[in-house]
Amino acid sequence: MSIKEVSRKLFMNLPVVGHKTGSHHLSKLNHAKYIADYYPKSLNSLCKRYLGFVPPDPIQKYRLEKLEVLRIKGRGPPKKGSGKRAIKRNK
Repeated sequence: MSIKEVSRKLFMNLPVVGHKTGSHHLSKLNHAKYIADYYPKSLNSLCKRYLGFVPPDPIQKYRLEKLEVLRIKGRGPPKKGSGKRAIKRNK
């Protein structure tokens, strides 16, 4: 065994090769867990856990009301499977 091999095993170094191995990416600390912990969980899940209910979303409520009015007038979106493409396919 050469001195290089012994020192490599002793100091736990990787063997020297003539090309890039990408080992520096593997030895870096993984930050994903810390970044995920920084941001809070969704507000709905926190409300459900601590308050026992999910508060209504005003934007979603407005959207549903608007769709209801459009459906009454006959100008709402088509039901699933009855759009322009589905009609073409059935012809």
